[in-house]
Amino acid sequence: MLNAHILQKNKSSRHLLIESSSTRKYLLYAISKILLVVTGILIALQINNWNEREKAEIKVSESLIKLSYDLRFDIQKFNKIDTIYDQWLEECQYIFDEVLSGKKKITSIDEYVPGRGSLFYISVRESSYTEMINTGLLYQIKDNALSSSTNN
Repeated sequence: MLNAHILQKNKSSRHLLIESSSTRKYLLYAISKILLVVTGILIALQINNWNEREKAEIKVSESLIKLSYDLRFDIQKFNKIDTIYDQWLEECQYIFDEVLSGKKKITSIDEYVPGRGSLFYISVRESSYTEMINTGLLYQIKDNALSSSTNN
């Protein structure tokens, strides 16, 4: 008898509701448990989705920083090349003026070619841009003006 009493105390409220033949109360209890579990799952999914969006936004930001670095590097390189070509143009103009005025005679073309053999191969850094396309990060940019300018 004592064991039965101890077992009765240890039984969950679910068992007690079933044994008391209160089906309506048991159904309400079961539905509330199901709703609680579903709510917990929905909250967990929402938190997971939020975390995934945050990770994606961080990746986009990091990629844009890399792209910005590459563009700045290319701009500096092109400005340097532009300066060199401007100097060559000035030298060519000077030589042209000297020859046309008769002050100088052309004895050898090599003598008057500025920057002999120093032409630059012009290239751009595309690794960040290509990576953004391949990973789909380019299409996750939320700034419409920036997104449309990178897609052209």
